[in-house]
Amino acid sequence: MCLSTIDKKTKDWKVGYKVFTLQDKKLFPIYYGTTIPFEENKWIRDINNSFIEIKDNEKYKTGFHFFRYKKDAKIFVTYRSNRVVRKVKVRNLTATGTQGISETGVAKEIFITGEE
Repeated sequence: MCLSTIDKKTKDWKVGYKVFTLQDKKLFPIYYGTTIPFEENKWIRDINNSFIEIKDNEKYKTGFHFFRYKKDAKIFVTYRSNRVVRKVKVRNLTATGTQGISETGVAKEIFITGEE
């Protein structure tokens, strides 16, 4: 999951919706490169300090990608039966923009609320 466009000024969103793989009743982030499940009701911090370049030297700092709206996250899960959507609180955003036509953000910290 990568941004297609990056906003010139990062928005100050506080919540969003993240897609996870559900395996043995545990949540695993997609595209994050970990075999350790993420816990609900706990702040999780991304410690990676690299960048993702999307085009012509336009780049953003890595983090947890999330959709702004639940309806967009739901579209993303329709392709895989083992994927689920969870509402997340977000802080320390590194970028906002779009993925395709969906408003998307990137946060250094997420809190999985347990709500769908």
